[in-house]
Amino acid sequence: MLYLLQHSCTKTAISGFVLAGGRSSRLHQDKVLLPWNGGTLLDHAIQRLQQVSDPVRVCADRQDLPQPAIPDALPNAGPLAGIVAGLEESETEWNLFLAVDLPLLPVQVLQMLALHANDSETAVCVLPQVDGRPQPLCGLYHRALLQGLRNALNVGKYKVMLALEDSIHALPLSAAHLKSLNAEQFQSDWFLNINTPNDLQRARELSGNTTFPISAIFK
Repeated sequence: MLYLLQHSCTKTAISGFVLAGGRSSRLHQDKVLLPWNGGTLLDHAIQRLQQVSDPVRVCADRQDLPQPAIPDALPNAGPLAGIVAGLEESETEWNLFLAVDLPLLPVQVLQMLALHANDSETAVCVLPQVDGRPQPLCGLYHRALLQGLRNALNVGKYKVMLALEDSIHALPLSAAHLKSLNAEQFQSDWFLNINTPNDLQRARELSGNTTFPISAIFK
């Protein structure tokens, strides 16, 4: 399933942001710079986003990365702080966010999300849903959500989905509401987060087996 929040918009340019924050405390090594497919997890995330968005930037509270990073909007506040920082820096209405620790996500899923920026009946947020759960760390966000997300961050509401719900309710758009689309071809393994050594081992075992039917993008 995909979650869509309806909104009217005609622009289709999309900026990409890699969410590369976090302390990697459970993994016991820096996940952002972990080797992956001849590069790093960060390289892998950037390369996939570059196929559907321009520019592509990194959101992280650190300055030791090969690419310049946008500091989080609030230190130690989780991925919501990276999303807010990205939206504040963005010059486009549409913005595609991808967590650095989702290496199995096929680029075709990002392409599917990006297509909704071109819908005649557009959205303020597009999120994949897998096994009944929305995946907010791989999603298309409209800048109309910025103020509401910033407000949630400022009052300590760091859960991304809760912040999104508040942001939607705060929009002065009577048509803004939740809509689901059929995307039954999504696989739960694609959304495996690398948080622990076991996750890393599992991701390496699955790497190369994340096929995606191209025709499914256009259904």
